Amino acid sequence: GELRTISLTTNDLVVGANSQTIFASVPSSVGVTGNSLAPIDAAAGTVGAPVFVGSEPNKLAISSQGDTVYVGIDGANAVRKFDVATLTPGLQFSLGSDPFSGPFRAGDLAVAPGQSGVLAVALSGSGSPQHRGVAVFDNGVRRQLTTPGHTGSNIIQFSNSPEVLYGQNIETTEFGFRRMAVAPCGVVTVRTTQ
Repeated sequence: GELRTISLTTNDLVVGANSQTIFASVPSSVGVTGNSLAPIDAAAGTVGAPVFVGSEPNKLAISSQGDTVYVGIDGANAVRKFDVATLTPGLQFSLGSDPFSGPFRAGDLAVAPGQSGVLAVALSGSGSPQHRGVAVFDNGVRRQLTTPGHTGSNIIQFSNSPEVLYGQNIETTEFGFRRMAVAPCGVVTVRTTQ
């Protein structure tokens, strides 16, 4: 195949279910087309019309069905759903905060396989370390149990099951790999391997 280069400043990329479309989060530094999600036609190597999604889009995750992209909106300390079929932004929800480190933003995102409405978020805050726990949201509503902050999973990824989430600490010297259980009550760490 032929290699194509596209000049586009991005924070993150996800590949659509059909592998023909790549979505890119485009920061405000780009200018008038910033603060957007840009569809990229992988076959043609062209960037489609960017869609405004909010202030400072960053981390992205796409559902296994390819129908929903979640966008971490750092400027609003929130996450926003994006409908792939209609290329329109939808529900935006806050990630919360704590009295010490202030508002949370999305350090990483993972969508439960087969469940487009279920999103795991590795919460991040100011200070060091930045990790503030892993939370699970159902269509923007946070489940009660979250994993502890400070030392935890900065990077997360679901297994093939919506009940098993993996995580990696890349921030503190423990560098633990975690297996987490996702249940209706929330998410708990089952095992940590250093």
